[in-house]
Amino acid sequence: MKGSEKKIAWAQDIEHSILRECDMNIDSAQKNRDQYHAGFFSDDVKGYQAIKAMYIEMFASEIAQDAANVIKCRDALARPSMIMDHIASVKSIQSLTIEQAISEVLYIK
Repeated sequence: MKGSEKKIAWAQDIEHSILRECDMNIDSAQKNRDQYHAGFFSDDVKGYQAIKAMYIEMFASEIAQDAANVIKCRDALARPSMIMDHIASVKSIQSLTIEQAISEVLYIK
């Protein structure tokens, strides 16, 4: 990553915060699935895993290697839970499988 030491630390903090939130949501969904034996929590696990993969890919992109770009876009980066809410809405409204909804929302083809 390029930028001043301070900007790099700030950008890495933004990245780690988002990925940490993804991990916490994955862990929570897995615990709920296991505790309540509820299948819909499996959809949450798959959704959050896809969201985390999207963020990892995004943070590895060339444009994200400039700390200033990550900092500049920090407010535009949606929280993982907001993306998951959108995936769940698309799944419900369009009667899609979780995989189809993930593909639709995250533009995975």
